[in-house]
Amino acid sequence: MIWLWSLLILGTFSSRGLADNGSSNTTPSTNVKTTTQDLITKLDADATNKLRNILSSCEGKSDGNIEFSRWIAKIREISQGGKERLNDKIAIRILFESYNIQRLDLEQKIHDRLDDLDFLIADQERDSSCSKFYQQQKFRLEKALKLDNSKKEAKLKENSITCPDSDDYDEDCDIFEDYEW
Repeated sequence: MIWLWSLLILGTFSSRGLADNGSSNTTPSTNVKTTTQDLITKLDADATNKLRNILSSCEGKSDGNIEFSRWIAKIREISQGGKERLNDKIAIRILFESYNIQRLDLEQKIHDRLDDLDFLIADQERDSSCSKFYQQQKFRLEKALKLDNSKKEAKLKENSITCPDSDDYDEDCDIFEDYEW
């Protein structure tokens, strides 16, 4: 963003003839103005193409995620604007990419936890309290995949705890067994 403003300011000074030596005796150059406009046109085309690439790569991937669908709708709307929306195009792309990185990271963590839960459920006795506990966690995490990022994060934290009724103590491995009190 700063470089864009710098470029525009430089173009303004150059078109006034102040970029050379600070004197205003030189005649204004229309080539610089045209070049600046050409650059803005190219930047707009590039920003629009990047937004269209996001749209094509994300089409149909919302899977009921309302937050993701809203991002896609906003990108679609802004991508249809002209050069006057260049700043919006750049900003929405940066914000979406940040959001999407977080979304994908959270979804990967949820899938990892779901894999762990499959193992934990299989390791429990059928209909035990821990089996039911882990099945509930799995159910809630599967539903969490459709939530917004902040709720995904909260659900992941809530459903990543160990069963409170778990008896991980192995009586065969009592380290104090041979210790004389």
